[in-house]
Amino acid sequence: MCPVQTAVVALLLLGVHGIAGQDPYEQNQKVIGKKEARLVLDELRNRHESHVLKRSAYSETELDDIDFDLIARALKQFEDTRRSSETSAPNQHETKDGEKLIQQALKGNVDPDSDVVNLLESMYVDEGSRHNQHPDGINKVASKKGKVFGDTHDGHRLTQQQIEELNQNDGEKRNFRKSASLWKDKIIPYSIDSSLSNDPKNIDVINKAIKQFSDYTCLSWVPRGSTEAARASYSSYIEFFSGSGCWSYVGRVFPGKQQISLKNPGCVSVSTTIHEMAHAIGQLHEQSRSDRDNYVTMLWSNIKGGKTNNNMAKSNTYDYNPYDYESVLQYSLRSFSTNGQPTMEFKDRRLDFLADAATGLMFYDIQDIVDAYNCTAPCRGADGNTPMKQCQNGGFVLHTCNCHCPDGLTGDLCQSVATDPECGPGIIDLADGESRTITSPNFDNGGPYPTGKKCVWLVKASAGKNVEMTIKEMDLTAANSACDHWLEIQYNLIGQTGPRRCGKLTKETYVTTDNVNPNLMLLKFDSAFASTATAGKGFNLTVSSVGGGCKGIPCVHGKCTDVGSNGFTCSCESGYSGKYCDTYVDTGDIFCGFEGTNCIFTNPQRNSYDWIITAGSTPSSGTGPSGAKTGSHYLYVETSSPVPVGTKFQFESPLISAGPKCLRFWYHMYGSTMGTLSVLRNGTQLWTKAGDQGNAWHMGEIDVGTIAKIYKVTFEAIKGSEYLSDIAIDDVTLTSSTCNGQTSSPTVRPPTTEPPLIDQELHCSFETGTACFLSDIQEDDFDWRKRKGSTPSSRTGPTSAYEGQKYSYIEASGKKVNSVAILQGPSIKTTQTFCLTFAYHMYGLNIGSLSVSMASSNGDQSLFSSSGDAGNLWIVTSISVPPSNGKIQFVGVRGDGFRGDIAIDDVHFMAGDCSTDIDCRSNPCGPNSVCVQESSTTYRCDCHPGFGGLLCDVVTGEGNCTFERNEDCFLENSKLDDFDWTIKSGKTPSSNTGPKSAVQGSRYAYIETSGRSQGQKASLVSKDMFENGDRCLTFKYHMYGQTIDSLRVLQETDTNTIELFSKYGQQSNSDTNWKTASIDIYHNTNDLVVFEATRGKSFTGDIALDDIRYLPGRCVGLLASCTFDDGSCFLTDITGLDSMDWKITKKRTPSSRTGPNKPLDGNYAYIEATGRTSGDNAILSSAVTSQLSPSGPTCLRFVYNMNGRNIGTLKVLAGERISEQEIWTLSGNQNDKWTPVSIDIPAFNDLVIKFEAIRGNGYRSDIALDSIQLFDSPCTDISLPV
Repeated sequence: MCPVQTAVVALLLLGVHGIAGQDPYEQNQKVIGKKEARLVLDELRNRHESHVLKRSAYSETELDDIDFDLIARALKQFEDTRRSSETSAPNQHETKDGEKLIQQALKGNVDPDSDVVNLLESMYVDEGSRHNQHPDGINKVASKKGKVFGDTHDGHRLTQQQIEELNQNDGEKRNFRKSASLWKDKIIPYSIDSSLSNDPKNIDVINKAIKQFSDYTCLSWVPRGSTEAARASYSSYIEFFSGSGCWSYVGRVFPGKQQISLKNPGCVSVSTTIHEMAHAIGQLHEQSRSDRDNYVTMLWSNIKGGKTNNNMAKSNTYDYNPYDYESVLQYSLRSFSTNGQPTMEFKDRRLDFLADAATGLMFYDIQDIVDAYNCTAPCRGADGNTPMKQCQNGGFVLHTCNCHCPDGLTGDLCQSVATDPECGPGIIDLADGESRTITSPNFDNGGPYPTGKKCVWLVKASAGKNVEMTIKEMDLTAANSACDHWLEIQYNLIGQTGPRRCGKLTKETYVTTDNVNPNLMLLKFDSAFASTATAGKGFNLTVSSVGGGCKGIPCVHGKCTDVGSNGFTCSCESGYSGKYCDTYVDTGDIFCGFEGTNCIFTNPQRNSYDWIITAGSTPSSGTGPSGAKTGSHYLYVETSSPVPVGTKFQFESPLISAGPKCLRFWYHMYGSTMGTLSVLRNGTQLWTKAGDQGNAWHMGEIDVGTIAKIYKVTFEAIKGSEYLSDIAIDDVTLTSSTCNGQTSSPTVRPPTTEPPLIDQELHCSFETGTACFLSDIQEDDFDWRKRKGSTPSSRTGPTSAYEGQKYSYIEASGKKVNSVAILQGPSIKTTQTFCLTFAYHMYGLNIGSLSVSMASSNGDQSLFSSSGDAGNLWIVTSISVPPSNGKIQFVGVRGDGFRGDIAIDDVHFMAGDCSTDIDCRSNPCGPNSVCVQESSTTYRCDCHPGFGGLLCDVVTGEGNCTFERNEDCFLENSKLDDFDWTIKSGKTPSSNTGPKSAVQGSRYAYIETSGRSQGQKASLVSKDMFENGDRCLTFKYHMYGQTIDSLRVLQETDTNTIELFSKYGQQSNSDTNWKTASIDIYHNTNDLVVFEATRGKSFTGDIALDDIRYLPGRCVGLLASCTFDDGSCFLTDITGLDSMDWKITKKRTPSSRTGPNKPLDGNYAYIEATGRTSGDNAILSSAVTSQLSPSGPTCLRFVYNMNGRNIGTLKVLAGERISEQEIWTLSGNQNDKWTPVSIDIPAFNDLVIKFEAIRGNGYRSDIALDSIQLFDSPCTDISLPV
């Protein structure tokens, strides 16, 4: 063996034995919970080790002869020594230093990029008054991470074509840009500029990043000039250099050198290097996904450049893998902030810590690359589609044909868990509706749990179900605001880090999300990292299989049972009732003395800091009581650091049923910087005290009951200006009567004394000039309204009355959830059965409930109740009411959103039993159907053609809007904007803006900006519901005028608004220059499509729309285009292969009697024949700027002008790169006209298109081109005009 070989082996062996003997704390714990020796062993075993060695200065010949058997024997010897050491003293080094390392990290005495910082960021601690808080100071330490710097200084670069595609929202593959040129040979040659290579630390970082790609993907980053690099069919390569910031181009975009900038210092970290390398292979940012609005809220006012910041721009991506908050391509939440505030927020704020957690390629980053580069092609069966390994439990196949498992799972197919035997069974299979209990070891004996343990439980429900986990009780050790032991809950994605919970808490629930593998949850208990810390009692968890109804955790004080696919019922605990088991109904007084008995008041989950029970004095002198009012214990708020000034502590009751209630309590407010104590009912303040009240207990008393609505009572303490602000309460009592003799005005109205109406028939049609026996009461939250026509909000409420002109309804907009509106009749007494009939309308995504009762002092008699969306139709119901005393009440309850308008009409209370016949006269079917009477008591609803759904209210075909007369346009003017769109034929009134005429037919829609203010908006909103599925939205738009602002197309879903299309400023260059757009949309039935136009700073800002079509299926894809109008073109002049260049103009060409007399549309390209000789040629080619990899045949469309007696030849060539063939040619004078051409091109892997113009035998030989488009379908499939 040569000296070089010996040295390499010696270094490897020294590395193994050296690391084995080092103290793990001094190693700075590069990977938590794993010894450094084990990591080195894994690296040396890695099958790519020889490739890493080949990147050294030694030749391949020398390395080929290294005795790797010698290394293997040394490794085995070390493995045996390690096992022996672990057996005799398990985890001693790791656990001793784990506790110390946590505290050192909180002081900032660790590398910010070390894994212990990520560990601390993931902790949510309940300690003392702290509730669900991260450890103190960890945010400051984490802000110094290399990833945070890299994200803030990142700036991926786009070619002109990519920028145009970004503006057009072209399709992409997850966060892979569809048109990005991939490194098709899976080989990425690279070099390192001297600006980085002069420092060995930089080389080490880049090598570590490269190794991750080699280990987990099929992409080989190899030195330029190496044997491996020579196997690539392209000459492109990456140069790493230290430039201005951290940036990369997206995909393989240049035929030669392509740079990645890693500014040194700052950008040279493993995570940032991998981030930029990911861009270079074709990936975009995670927050650029088309579905990002379902997961992230963009805070544009805090973002540098606002919506013009390309790093934050959204693209129309194919999202095959789930959105990953932990991705290396996910920005930190304050990236590009103008003011230090967050620039985006996760929808699930519990996972905010993941935004800067990536240390390199994370679990789903790897899956993205494996999918995009088809890395597993060799791992499939004979059919080429079926994987030879069927990985389980969220695992997937790597390029090695082995399964890559979520952390915590193991086995050849990810079928097992890596858990301590003392933890019990590691896999828990739940039957539908089943619940099981999981406890920490020794919990059933009262604890404590053993330390030095790592327990893993994989909880599995059947397909289509979700897993719910509730922490019934937890006592896991926390110290100095951090977890020593914890439970990690992987509920969002099975391969994604979950929050780590510790401290003392009860009744906290997690449900798996629907993103991917919703039937899997992974739970990990760790008492090994800091095993010298004192153990707590442990935890008791309940895991359940839940369906669509129960996954939203609807039952507050009860058990949920799924009904059907999305329904549920709640079995309430004793003392509670209501649909959600959220209303306390026990009679008698309620008492909270804080002496260990149950108290119905609790700390709500939204608290950042909780009220806590204590005895004796509070910790701070000069504030708080010295003991309880009675007994030993009381409740107080601790306001010492780190509690911020102004922090609110809330302690609230459940919902309480209507009726008189008096709240009596004792309070203590002693301290020189005392804050405020208030009592709230449903958020409204009823009682308050502020400032120092002396070192004594005082009694408070207030009426909190209501006559008709349920309510919550809340104690709210607010911290004052300093820590001398501890507030306490004790002996809280809610009595079932009013507070007699108190000055506080009770909310219960005095009982009425008017005589009842006896056997009186009553009517209410809500029409003007007619009597109505129903009226609003004062004790509710808001009033019913009379209305004619539609309610103001879209997709809720009726469009007209059931009979006559008017009806009564509750307007849900601007109201709080569960707000109540009551219509009440006079006091009545009936001696016989009466029939109550009325029509009701409950249409909308957020419908609450409607109930009807006979209210009396002896108790309410329920007559009718309905909740949830009942469809866009009036429903008539009849109720037989036995002899009764009381008042008829119609109670409308606002749901959880503005689409919750409930209406009633045609109310009658008449003597006699109700008819039992059910027939079509009650109008049971919707407006898009026909009622067919089948018998005297049965009917059916037949949908009109083009409609479907249970209520025939879903459009199954296309929606059109050409704005012509007598057309049923699927769009209507919004009632929530500033002004309306106007239908017009001919020219708009203002000069120098707007179209001259419609693009088809005679009418179009436009916004008239004269007389409007800057920033006002006009919106067209879809009025119909469309069937779930892919849809193509195509439309013509016109934006001509110097003060044009913007046109946007939005998709309003149940939870958020997604921007699908946007154009800002003038887009049309004349009053005839209509533009065409098409957008692929996945439409859910309740989604709205919105066209929103904004008025600019002056009147020359008219924006117009025409020929809008909403078609089932996906749009024909535009792969590439070239209009020569805005600098974006997939074709460029090439050099060295032609003798002249193409020119761009929008005027006539200089020579007379040749070239076009006028442009087709804006600019065009042409060859100038003057000064040239016969046979000179000019070539436009896609070879340099674009890699076209269509999935099948394509259609090339363009328009040419060949006018002049000396015209030569125009050719089109296409085919595989370097092998292009002529597919179309034309010679000679074709006269002064623009002529369209369509050419079918067969499928090619690396398609190159060229246009070659050849000069004829004289100067009248100008040839022109315009409107070049390449579609991803054959020409016969394309109906879009050129």
